[in-house]
Amino acid sequence: YLNNNEFTGTIPTITNNMTELQHWDISKNKLTGNLPSTLLSSFPELKSFQFHSNFLNGTLSTEIGILTQLQLLEGEYNNFTGTIPSEIGQLTKLQVLQLNHNQLYGNFPNEYLCNKNNNITYILIDCNKGKKKKNDAAVTVDDCNCC
Repeated sequence: YLNNNEFTGTIPTITNNMTELQHWDISKNKLTGNLPSTLLSSFPELKSFQFHSNFLNGTLSTEIGILTQLQLLEGEYNNFTGTIPSEIGQLTKLQVLQLNHNQLYGNFPNEYLCNKNNNITYILIDCNKGKKKKNDAAVTVDDCNCC
């Protein structure tokens, strides 16, 4: 855990695979720049990734879909722009997704939220308008008619 240390600068590109890393928390620092897409492929067993409360920007990489073991993704309170990548739908073990307080736009992929085979229990994305429920957990989505 590297959270709450006031680290500054960009996230370094990691060239060695860290195949055993399961939890990575770099939240509550002063990190800038984007999440390098090559970084995501370095952590094939990652179960929780917390990078909230920084100054990260750019778009969320479509490479996020390769983190198939991911259960927790917290990237809120940054400056991400663009759309939420549909590849998040490949994260079938994901339980918590928080991307609020960014500059994201567009619709969250309904086919993911409405899929009975996923494990999602909580989604918070403030770029969307409606509030629905799934499995008795608060979910913020846009135009999800199946929940």
